[in-house]
Amino acid sequence: MATLTTNWQNIASWSYTFQGYGNYVTFYLDAKYSTQSIENNNTAIQTRLTSVLSSGSAYGAGYNYTCSYAPTVSGSGQWNFENETITSGGDTIRHNDDGTKSLTLSATVANTAWGFNHTLSADVALPTIPRATSAPNLDGYIESSVAISLNPASSSFKHRIYYSYNGKTGYYPSSTGFFTNTGTLNLDSSFYNYTPKATGTGTITLYTYNSSGTLIGSKTGTLTVRCDSRKCVPDISATIVDSNQATIALTGNNQKLIKGYSNAQITYTITPKNGATITNKKLNNGTLGNSPYTVNGVSTSNFDIYAVDSREFNTTVYYNKSQDFISYIPLYIEMSVYRPTPTGSAIEMSFTGDYFNNTFGNVNNSLQLSWKYKETSSNTWIDGGTFVENTDYKIVNNKVYSGDSGYETGIELSDSLFPYNKSYDIALFFEDKIISASTTKNVSKGLPIANWDDEKFNINGKFKINNMSFDIKDRALYNVDVNDFRESGLYYFGPDCENIPAPWSKVIVNGGYDISQLGIHVDSNQPEAYIRGYDGTNWSGWKLINSVYEAGSNSNGNYRKYADGTMICWNQISVKDQAINNAYGSLYQGTRTITFPATFLTDPVVACTQFQWGTSASWGTVYSTGTSSATLRGIDVLSRATGTNCVIGWYAIGRWKWI
Repeated sequence: MATLTTNWQNIASWSYTFQGYGNYVTFYLDAKYSTQSIENNNTAIQTRLTSVLSSGSAYGAGYNYTCSYAPTVSGSGQWNFENETITSGGDTIRHNDDGTKSLTLSATVANTAWGFNHTLSADVALPTIPRATSAPNLDGYIESSVAISLNPASSSFKHRIYYSYNGKTGYYPSSTGFFTNTGTLNLDSSFYNYTPKATGTGTITLYTYNSSGTLIGSKTGTLTVRCDSRKCVPDISATIVDSNQATIALTGNNQKLIKGYSNAQITYTITPKNGATITNKKLNNGTLGNSPYTVNGVSTSNFDIYAVDSREFNTTVYYNKSQDFISYIPLYIEMSVYRPTPTGSAIEMSFTGDYFNNTFGNVNNSLQLSWKYKETSSNTWIDGGTFVENTDYKIVNNKVYSGDSGYETGIELSDSLFPYNKSYDIALFFEDKIISASTTKNVSKGLPIANWDDEKFNINGKFKINNMSFDIKDRALYNVDVNDFRESGLYYFGPDCENIPAPWSKVIVNGGYDISQLGIHVDSNQPEAYIRGYDGTNWSGWKLINSVYEAGSNSNGNYRKYADGTMICWNQISVKDQAINNAYGSLYQGTRTITFPATFLTDPVVACTQFQWGTSASWGTVYSTGTSSATLRGIDVLSRATGTNCVIGWYAIGRWKWI
């Protein structure tokens, strides 16, 4: 189907050939449009019927010509066929409501003399006329205006908007008013009542009218309504005070909080806005009950109150009480009790713990320590007494220690109250301004001085042999003089003995006519041996035996370290890259730097034992020496090149430590 334009166009044609004349005539049905009225929704069209004679002339009587929207031409007289417009005309055609239009144009040609009667016809379309203006999609915040901008097909069009939003309806500018192509839709506060969430959607219908108010058509769009978080987040206000009268008495101010013991009472108000409701609230990401809400034994100075409303708008208000927060350290003491000697009647106590050594504001903290005891089988406790600061215990910063040295040492509770053949319960009582507690430990029975068991005789204290007093602990002798041991045997001496070669030494005594002692000591895996003799009156001094302390080897050679600090290194190598070819007077020389397998403390004495090139009579000397290497010199009467085995040997003696 052809669409008309503003230029003539042929839409149908028909030809008739005249018999005996040798020519023919062609009839054309043409059409075009001249103007279109957007406002009135119509188009002015024109039609014409024309003929074209191929050649010569032709005529015939009786004719009838019709053409859509043109006058009819007819008659009984003669019609001369020629090139001409037979008839033309026009009309104004109204379009459909949507702006479209199609129609059928036709023409008839008839001649009685020639006996033809033919109809020409064609379906044509008119250009669509823009009708209803496209509806915009509006998006805005409540309590603000949304700009409306239209692009109508005609500046004479008028418009009206109808909106439907979650049950709220209305017109812009009114149910009877109009606007042209711009305007503003006011989303007033009443929209909150229809917006349960942060955002809602509805529809708008844009009606388009012509200048006379006749409805042309309508289009639909969306209406998006948003809540402004700045106007909708809930408001939170709160006060936080201590509701524990006991801790208030210590601080003198309910604005202050003592960690772990104050009861923080939170009085708060959470106010939702614009028709929302509060759906959840939290304190420090946990439970927040109804106001006033109390946190017993508060552990933090930070109080973060969170609220969210039904529109999912949330806010958190942070309250910091660090300036009024007292970081109390709970009083706690760990105690141990023991018998310093298993056979005695004494018991010692040692303890250490945490103590808040500071002020609460109104009251300074203070510490009281006391103890009680009872036989394990008894139910009656006996008061042992009160400990005195700086005599029985010491406070250092926020720590408390038994003893007066600033670190944990033992306190003798009594040297006679606790016979070894009884077990006792010892209780330590400790108290400050907040905590009062105690801890109890048991001390088992001690041991008699000596006793038999199934396999051996046990000595549980000091004993004497030949009027010498012995004290055995950790399988070693304590508090003895090694000079007194002249009987053959193996003895193990602890650190509190006199005249030992070194603490924790094992001593072999060779008694008899020539008395001597051999002492063996191991310290940090370093064995040392000592020896001395006795002339019948006096012992000689201990002498360190030159025993091997460490020996080893690596790619640089062998080494041996002795206990007295001496070290020997040596090596022998065979190489083919050694030449002796540098002129040295009438001789030739070559040098070789060797690296010691272990480093000396100072420069050692080095000797070159061999520097033999092949089977020659070459010899070697030392050129220079350091703590970790030395340079050797080989000498020969002839020049010797590389490529032949050269055997080089050396040793070095020096010190690896001082004693």
